[in-house]
Amino acid sequence: MLEKIPHCRVHILWQQKKGIVPQKALFCFQVTEMHPTEVMVCCSVCSTWRHAACGGHHKWFSSQGTLNPKSVFVPVCDQCHKERTILEKQEEFRKAIQLQRLEHLRKSLAMNQVIRYAAFSKHSGTYKWPLGSVSSTHIGGHTRSVNGRHEKAEKQWADMISKLETSTYRPREHQKIRARELERLVNHIEEAGKL
Repeated sequence: MLEKIPHCRVHILWQQKKGIVPQKALFCFQVTEMHPTEVMVCCSVCSTWRHAACGGHHKWFSSQGTLNPKSVFVPVCDQCHKERTILEKQEEFRKAIQLQRLEHLRKSLAMNQVIRYAAFSKHSGTYKWPLGSVSSTHIGGHTRSVNGRHEKAEKQWADMISKLETSTYRPREHQKIRARELERLVNHIEEAGKL
């Protein structure tokens, strides 16, 4: 069974310093634009992106450390590092988890592409990307505009879900609304597939 990845510690600490009461917990990959200077690592086993400070890598390295400069750095998150000893003993578990991870990653990437295309085609603007192309004096405004775009995209998808689920309409009218929303979703999927 796949384990849920932990929430972003960097973001939680930032909210506590600012005196913000966290409304909902977020993952590291959801707050990359808000914390552009924090180092992120993609685990070579489970393919999850996390801040190094949040357990994105199981071992800390320093420039004065004993790391051989000729050796290849292979990032392994803290959870995959812990389960490695168990999976080495249980071959059938390793194969099952690997299949689950590949299927989950495939579905996640496909869905992300569809959502990104649909949201950005509706709420696109003149945004500089990546963050390295934004000057340090404009990073606050850039962060606000990106967060605003993400909020609009979340609202767009929440509206679509509510139209697909809500049955407050008469049955025939609800059927038409669902058909229209599902048709829009299929169009988004087809357009995202062309990219």
